[in-house]
Amino acid sequence: MRVFALVYIISYLLPLLIYFFFTRNKKEPAVRVVLFYSIYCIFQELLTFFAAKVFPSTLGEHTYLIFASYTFIEFSFFCLFYYYLFPRKHKIKLVIFGTWLGFIIFALLDLFIINRDQQFDSFAIGIESLILILLCGYYLYYQVTHTLNMMVYNTFNFWVIVTFFLFVSGTFFLYLLTDSMGDDPDFRKYYLFINYGANILKNLLLAFAFTRPFLKINPEKKTQFENLDLGDELILSQKS
Repeated sequence: MRVFALVYIISYLLPLLIYFFFTRNKKEPAVRVVLFYSIYCIFQELLTFFAAKVFPSTLGEHTYLIFASYTFIEFSFFCLFYYYLFPRKHKIKLVIFGTWLGFIIFALLDLFIINRDQQFDSFAIGIESLILILLCGYYLYYQVTHTLNMMVYNTFNFWVIVTFFLFVSGTFFLYLLTDSMGDDPDFRKYYLFINYGANILKNLLLAFAFTRPFLKINPEKKTQFENLDLGDELILSQKS
């Protein structure tokens, strides 16, 4: 388990290393959002560690606030990333802003009023996961229907969306049950194993995503992969 925990910790550094040494399109806002999200995840892990292990007497009682804040900060990062994926005048931008605002209000109400006595914000995370799954599904559909071939799987956009989809799908029931079963020793073992595994996978996929080019979708017509370097192994041609 110690080796697994070590891999878990090291995996958070991998997306940052890949970004600085291999990432294309560093100036793209969506790419930078994912970079800052990766940095925030490291900060969150350090804060949780200090609260639980180093200063449990002073910070331990605020652990619930740390977990709850992570929920709506992570959701905010995803919504901002999602916002940058679409053309400027696309209606989904208004939808994503309204969804973000509505969820933040709900998460704050859940934190301070609805479930203030709980130690883990399972209900808010469940709602967040359902929203993210729906948004990921819509974007994958949109990306496929607005490109002229099926090489979308080799883009930064695709892999970040797939990363979040797999992560929230894999941890959905785990986080949903944490409030009611968090005191069970057996559940705690499963929680650590699944949570570590899901986060390692997330970090590996984000690192891989940083090696892929960012794809801008043209709102006027289906996007062609002209001038998009998808790797030397791919030879793409478009028939008129």
